[in-house]
Amino acid sequence: MTSDKKWAISTSTFTNRTRNQIHESFHNYSINLRSASGKVVAEYHPHFREIKKTVSEEDHMLRTPPAWSYDTSVINKVIEYERKNDNPAMNDVWFVIKTTDTKKTYEVSWKAFIENSFRHNRAGSQLALTLNHWRVKGEDFEQLSFDLGG
Repeated sequence: MTSDKKWAISTSTFTNRTRNQIHESFHNYSINLRSASGKVVAEYHPHFREIKKTVSEEDHMLRTPPAWSYDTSVINKVIEYERKNDNPAMNDVWFVIKTTDTKKTYEVSWKAFIENSFRHNRAGSQLALTLNHWRVKGEDFEQLSFDLGG
């Protein structure tokens, strides 16, 4: 009987460890998203519903007008994934851009991106969204201040 109890405890411990590993893996799971040319340009994190890319602001931000863009092939792959997983309305999906040079993070909801973006072609078909629509967090974020006198 003692060996049975010992075995049961070991199995329980193993099961809990396995569950934790699966839970951790699930949270860290991402899907590489490729441009039409085949280059990995972003990741989709299904658990967090984030389309995320890490880039240099200086090299990748559009200048005129100042905007961030995503390849339409990337957007279409996320739409396809979410439709297969019972989220055709794209609820709670976010675009996230982390910059390596300025340490800023730009975030915008799917709805705001799709409703306000414009088409352009920069190394392929893309949708872009001007900076005024993005929520910005980070090290070098410059906020306008006004002197109201007094």
